[in-house]
Amino acid sequence: TGKVYKTETKTYSVYVFLKDARAYLSEGESQNAGSVLLTVDIDEYDELGLKPGNTVSARCSYTEFNRARNNGNFDEKSYYRSLGIFLKAKVKELTVTNSSVDYPAWLMLKIKEDMVASFEAVVGEENSAVSGIFKAIVTGDKTDLTEGTKSLYSSSGIAHILAISGLHISIIGMGLFNALKKRAGPYVSGVISCAVMILFCIMCGVSVSALRATVMFVVHILAYFLGKNYDLLSALGLAAVIALAAEPFYIVNAGFILSFMAILSIGMVNKTLVDFLKPEKRFTKGLISSIAVTVSSLPVVASMYYAIPLYSVFLNMLVIPMMSLVLGSGLAGGILGMISVISGRFLIGLGVYSVHFINFCCYISSLLPSSSIVTGRQSFLKIFLFYGLLCGTLLLMNRKIKRKEKINIKLKRAVAVSIGVVLVFIVCVKPESSSLRIIFFDVDQGDGILIRAPSGTVYMIDGGSTGTDGLWQYRLESALEYDGITVIDYSIITHPDTDHISGVIDLLNDAMTPVRIENLLIPYVPENDNYTALIEAAEAASVNVINIYEGMSFSDGKLSMTCIHPKEGETYSDVNDYSCTLSLCYGQFTALFTGDIGEDVEKELIEEGDLEEEYDLLKVAHHGSKYSSCDEFLSETEPKVAVISAGADNSYGHPADETLERLESAGAEIYVTADRGEVIVEAEKDGSMEIWTKF
Repeated sequence: TGKVYKTETKTYSVYVFLKDARAYLSEGESQNAGSVLLTVDIDEYDELGLKPGNTVSARCSYTEFNRARNNGNFDEKSYYRSLGIFLKAKVKELTVTNSSVDYPAWLMLKIKEDMVASFEAVVGEENSAVSGIFKAIVTGDKTDLTEGTKSLYSSSGIAHILAISGLHISIIGMGLFNALKKRAGPYVSGVISCAVMILFCIMCGVSVSALRATVMFVVHILAYFLGKNYDLLSALGLAAVIALAAEPFYIVNAGFILSFMAILSIGMVNKTLVDFLKPEKRFTKGLISSIAVTVSSLPVVASMYYAIPLYSVFLNMLVIPMMSLVLGSGLAGGILGMISVISGRFLIGLGVYSVHFINFCCYISSLLPSSSIVTGRQSFLKIFLFYGLLCGTLLLMNRKIKRKEKINIKLKRAVAVSIGVVLVFIVCVKPESSSLRIIFFDVDQGDGILIRAPSGTVYMIDGGSTGTDGLWQYRLESALEYDGITVIDYSIITHPDTDHISGVIDLLNDAMTPVRIENLLIPYVPENDNYTALIEAAEAASVNVINIYEGMSFSDGKLSMTCIHPKEGETYSDVNDYSCTLSLCYGQFTALFTGDIGEDVEKELIEEGDLEEEYDLLKVAHHGSKYSSCDEFLSETEPKVAVISAGADNSYGHPADETLERLESAGAEIYVTADRGEVIVEAEKDGSMEIWTKF
C-alpha cells in the first residue's frame, strides 16, 4: 500500500511511484518499504484513472531491478537507489483505497499530458524525433526521445539541454518576472513567477536539476525583495541542503552531481578566471564560462560516461543562446496547439528549424577528428590530482587578484591555457599495464571476449548474442569505453552464427561510435548468409578482411596466439565445427579459446598434437553444451580455470550439468557469466593470474 506521487508512461506500461509504502509479505506481517516503483499495465492504468495523491493497494510480484552485467553498462538498480527507491514490483491487481487528490500535482500532470499530445499534433508524425526533443525540453518527458537523438546529443556534449535545469528556469522564470514587473510591480510579479516556477518544477517530475534551479530562482527573487545581494554559492548550498534533506541518496545521483558541479564551476572557476584574465569582449567572457564548466567537470564526466566531447565548448556557445528561441517557441506552440493546431504550428516553426540546425551542428561536430575522446573510467588518484591542481591554481590566481599585481596579458593567457592543457592531459592519459587483460563480457546467450596485450594491442574474439537485443548499443560499446578502448586491432570471429557476430555487425554499421575495427579475421564458411552479411558490413566500413585458418599466428612481444583450427579449405557439415580455435601463450601463462567446437573437433585437436600440455585458462566450447568439453579433451588440456559464456535461464539449458561435472572432475575452477556477470582475468608472464567478476 502507498500514496501515488508520480507516474511515467512507457511504451507498454506505466511506472507508478508510491511514497510512504508498506509491504505485506504475509498475513499479519508488514514492513516499511519507503518509496516503491510499480509497473502497471497501460490499459489497467487508463481504466483506473490514477491521480497523484491517491492511496492504492496493489497485489504484486517482486521484480529485480536490472543490474549492470558488465563494467560500464547502465545499472538500473543503482540509478533508482540514488532516487531512494529500493523496491520494484509488477502489479497483478490494483485498487484505489483513498481517492484523495494532490490537485497541484494532478493539474500539472494533466497540463503535461496535454502539452505532449499538442507537440505530437503540432510538430507532426513525420518529425517524431523533433517532437520528442520538444517534449523533453519543455515538459521533461523523455519517453519519446529516440536513441539516435540521445546518442547524438550526449556524444556532442549538449545532452544537458534535454534536462529541465537552470537554463529553463532562468528563461521562463526571469522572462515572466521581467514581463510582469512593469505592469504588476515587483512583489506581485515575484510571487506569480515563483509560483509558476514551482508548478513547472512539479510538472517536470521534480528532477534534481529542476529542484536545484527552482530553489535558486526563488532565493534570487527573495534577495530582490529584501534588497540584498544574490550570492550564487549560498543559494547553491541551500538548494543542496533542501535536495539532500528530501532524499539523502541524491548524493550519488549523476544528475545531482553534474547539475551542482556546473553551477559550482560558474561560481568559483569562471569567476576567478574572469577576474584574473579581465576579458573585455562578450564573446571572450562566454568562451571562458564554457571552458570553466567543461574543464571543471572533466573527471566526473569521464568517470560516468568514459568519454569527453572535444568540441562541446564551442557547440555549447552556439546552442545555449538558441535555447531561448527553442524553449519560447516550444512553450508558445505547445500551449496554443492545445487550442488550434495550425496556430501552434505557426508559433513553433522557428523552434523546429532551430532544432534541425542544432542537430545539423551536432552531426557536423561528430564528423570532425577526435570528436569524442574515450578516456575510460578515472581512477581516484587521477581525480585527486586533477582537483588538487585545479584548486591550487585557483588559490594562486586569487592571491594575485587580491594583491592587484599587474601581469602581462599574454602571460595570463599562457598560464590559463597551460593549466587547461595539463588538466585535460591528466584526464585523457591512459596508464600502461604490464599485465595481460582478458575480459569475458556478459553478452547473455552468446560470446564476446576482449584481450588487451601489455603492448596495448587489442584483440576481440566474437561479439554476438541471441538473448539480448541491441547488444552493441547497450552492453558492448559502454564496456569497451569503460576500459578506454577505441581501436580493436584484430576482431576475430570464430564462426558466423548470430550469437557470435550480431554485436560486431552493429559496431561496423554504427557511424557515430568512436570505436573502430582495423582488421576482421574469420574462417571461410561457404554458402552462409551471416558470413556474407558480415563481410559486406566490414567492407562498407573499410575494414581489412582476412580469412583465418590453422597455422596463422600473431606475435606481440611476449604474447603469441596461434590458430589451431580449422584447416584451410576444409568443409564441415555443422557450422560450429568451423570455429576458429586459438591457443594463446604469454610467458608461462596459457589460454585456449574454442568457439563452438564439438567433441569430434576436440578429439581431432588431440590427435594432431596442437594443444599445450595444460592450460591455465579455458574458454569452454559452445556455452557449456553437453556435446563439447569431452573427458579426453579436458584430460589433455587440464584447465585450471574454465569460463563459460551463457545467458541466464537460456532455452538451451547451457551450461549442461554433465559438462559442469566433467569440468569439476578435471579440477577446473568454473566461472559462468550467467551467474557472475563479466569475468576479468589479469595474467602475468610467470603464469599467475587474478580473477574478478561483476557479481
